[in-house]
Amino acid sequence: TGRLLDSESVGIFPANFVASSEPNLRIIDEKELQIGNLIGIGGFG
Repeated sequence: TGRLLDSESVGIFPANFVASSEPNLRIIDEKELQIGNLIGIGGFG
């Protein structure tokens, strides 16, 4: 996942679009997620 610039939104991206670096993880509960503005269906591949 990645945070969108100037936004509180996060997106889910395929692994080949993610830079390799030390993760700065914040663990959140699934109940906190709000799903909106979905593009496409299914998985990447």
